Amino acid sequence: MQDIVFVPGKIDTFKRSQYIYREGEKVTNVFRVSTGIVGSVKILADGGRLISHLYYPGDIFGLSPMETRRDDAMALTPVKVSRLSAVEFQRRVDDDPRLRKQLVDWLERQVAQLEDRAALFAKAKAEERICKFLLQFVFRSETDQAGDPDIEIPFRRADMADYLGVTIETVSRQLANLAHDGIIEPKGRYLFALRKPGALRRLAAANRGGIVEFQPQHRWCSGPELRAYG
Repeated sequence: MQDIVFVPGKIDTFKRSQYIYREGEKVTNVFRVSTGIVGSVKILADGGRLISHLYYPGDIFGLSPMETRRDDAMALTPVKVSRLSAVEFQRRVDDDPRLRKQLVDWLERQVAQLEDRAALFAKAKAEERICKFLLQFVFRSETDQAGDPDIEIPFRRADMADYLGVTIETVSRQLANLAHDGIIEPKGRYLFALRKPGALRRLAAANRGGIVEFQPQHRWCSGPELRAYG
């Protein structure tokens, strides 16, 4: 079975912090991240901001059973996305039993991720949240060089804070503590070297008494080809 891919007639490009769609807009398209990272953003009653989900290259976002958007989608880095009309997406799913099954599986995994995130917010302290977050990027970072792996976190501290439910000051302080303890070493604005992966895993598992092992995020991206329409 081939990978589900968007073969777009057009690629939309967004700058960092630019909105792809806004809450309240009519749902007309489904999107796929080509490059960069997109965040699902919710503005809270007190005016604060929560980033509830991150979408990476290959991820599909913007699926909704509602007629209007219930959140914002923001480019957390410079991004390129391809679009598929919601009507065409629905037609493809209706016409192909394999796509229907994959959609159900994908939705079940989304629910599981939300449950894991709720548990993290309920139990984990700031240090554990940040260490778990860093480990996700250890998995995603690709390096061919020998030695310590690099952690590339290509978006701002404010975005990290809004995703983890902490303040910017807490993010900066925890990263500084990890650097002071020799667990990570800053190599640039968005890049860290991981010097003590075992220590980072132990801190990330503080409330579980075990070692965290991150697995690849499952993507709904295997099946017949999907072509995007404007």
